[in-house]
Amino acid sequence: MPDNDGGYYAIKGFEYQIDKALLEILNSQNDNEPINIEQIQDIDSNNWVIQVKYKESTKLVPSTIRMPIVQLIDEYQLNPKKMYYLYSYFGDLNGYDDYFGSMTIKQLNTILGIKKNEYSETIKTQFLSMFKMINAPKFQEQFNNVIEAILSFQFCKNYDEAIFYYSNLVDHIRKKIVLNKSNKSFLRTCTKKEIIELIREHRHLIFNSAYLEYLGVELYLKKVKRLFIKPNKRRISIVHLGNISFTPEISIEKMILDIVESYYNKAIFDIKPLTFIINDDILLNVKKYLINHNIVFNDGFEHIEFNKNIFLSEPIINKKVIGRNRATESLEKTSFKLRLLSRSNFIKLNQEEANGHMSYYFDNIDSKSIVNNSYIEIYGLNTLNIRRLFI
Repeated sequence: MPDNDGGYYAIKGFEYQIDKALLEILNSQNDNEPINIEQIQDIDSNNWVIQVKYKESTKLVPSTIRMPIVQLIDEYQLNPKKMYYLYSYFGDLNGYDDYFGSMTIKQLNTILGIKKNEYSETIKTQFLSMFKMINAPKFQEQFNNVIEAILSFQFCKNYDEAIFYYSNLVDHIRKKIVLNKSNKSFLRTCTKKEIIELIREHRHLIFNSAYLEYLGVELYLKKVKRLFIKPNKRRISIVHLGNISFTPEISIEKMILDIVESYYNKAIFDIKPLTFIINDDILLNVKKYLINHNIVFNDGFEHIEFNKNIFLSEPIINKKVIGRNRATESLEKTSFKLRLLSRSNFIKLNQEEANGHMSYYFDNIDSKSIVNNSYIEIYGLNTLNIRRLFI
């Protein structure tokens, strides 16, 4: 990646911090000890404070770590009984290897630069007795450390299960940060007990972008397919597509058509139509495509006036008849094969109306508040890959 790709490295740094927070929670000796994320510092507990910096494309020079050190010194003066750590990875240590571990006053003053006179020698000396700078591992190495920590639990039987749990746990911590604004930052906390209980529930499957980058697309897709749960034809399933990318051979319209036709192959009479939630800007093209291919859908007449009662109504079905008018359990005909709705109209549904037995998310859609059943959240797949999951 180019050095000026700030967004890429910012996201990677955030994921790195989440992995470090998860590792601290998993390794905690006290199941009830609260580990705080993005409160007074990046990560903290009753006994320690950690600043996390991931600088994959940066050379280490004193000025690059000045502000996190200053923040730690300021925090130390408020609570001098805790240990303080700068947990940092730099792509190039640039000859500053000896700054890691125990630091000298001279090294600290070099880092502080113009700020060195803002603190007395006594404060700096006392701070250094409670401070360590840690040469953190690479992104992939820390990821492996988290997986190893999850594997150490007796209820985790193999690597695939560890990845399953990891995806859930990372998502759980990320939501604590993102969904709790600064006035509710006290809610950005987690315990080992909470993590273990979440693992034991294991109702949700999340594959995040960091895992995609770590494995590469093909291996990532292989892992996803192994754990992917296809829609149960007797249960309501909702597919949230969001801003997915498409390939030249499989448009979003074509992908939906293929998934629906495969879903109805050898259909039983009580099959539940799939529901697709699509971004407003592409919805009309999808509808035109399905109409041209004789696929009847239920959209609650949203382009005239959305009627949620019609949208939520059950299809009228006919059973297949053989022999002397003997009805079978197979489907002969249905009044519509799928529900199709814009994102803007979907959010108008209340929680009960918007819930299916299983929801599938293929983008960062802020709709988790309406999910109280099982869901699968998968990032980074294009139309061809999503089609391969369902068919």
